[in-house]
Formats: sequence, structure tokens, C-alpha cells
Amino acid sequence: MEGSPLQLVSLVYTQIHVEPTAHVPASSEFDSLSLNCNVGFGELPDQGDDPRDYTVEVRLWVSDDQVREHRFPYHLDMGARGHFRIAPGLDASRRKTIVEINGASLLVGAIRDMVTTLTARSVHGPVTLPTLRFIPESEE
Repeated sequence: MEGSPLQLVSLVYTQIHVEPTAHVPASSEFDSLSLNCNVGFGELPDQGDDPRDYTVEVRLWVSDDQVREHRFPYHLDMGARGHFRIAPGLDASRRKTIVEINGASLLVGAIRDMVTTLTARSVHGPVTLPTLRFIPESEE
């Protein structure tokens, strides 16, 4: 095993909203739930010609329509921002894709964990959100 060329330097939650609905969940399986997700990406300033520090932001929410359609037990709107560092020597042409895909995946994993933790003590019990897959722009 070896370390990833992408390292998470810091993570903060920019938005945390988890509120129980009036719906009593039929089950804890929500695989067909369609999550809304926005991803933002950027280089940190003042890095010269060889940028290695990046920020990724993810917002993940469940629309009111999805709450009703799937009898999802929580109104949910979460956001996280991560500061990432790329290992020296990594080809500059690969950096953007690695940061966007892996960075967004790490942040969504952290959000999923936070949602499970918060809902574990809530009235409808714990919810684990479906896993997401991020696809590079070149494969869309």
C-alpha cells in the first residue's frame, strides 16, 4: 500500500441541515433516491507556475419532490469544503481530474458519514445515503 498523490489537508462543513419530516420511513433503503449535487473546484491563489494546492466544494441535498416521492424521512442540505494537496512531480495534465474526482468523492463520503451520525440520534433513525460516482468530463 502506498499513499495517494492527493492528500486532504483540511475539511470543513459549510452547511449542515438535517431535519426530520413527518414521513415515517418504510425502510432504510434509499438506493433509488436521486441526490442533487453541486461540485466546485479551484486552485488556491499565489502558487506560481506549479500549483499543488486546491479547494473542492460539494453541496449535497434532497429535493422536496424526492422527499415526498421516496418518503425520505429527512429534509437534507449539506455542504463541505476540502483543501487538497497534490504530490510533487504529478503530471500537471492529470491534476485537475484527480482533484475533482477524488476530492469530490472524499467530501461526499464525509457528508454521508455526517448524515448517518446525525440521523442516528434522530426521531426516524439512521440513514445512509446512496454512494455517488463522479465521472471525468472526458468520459461524459
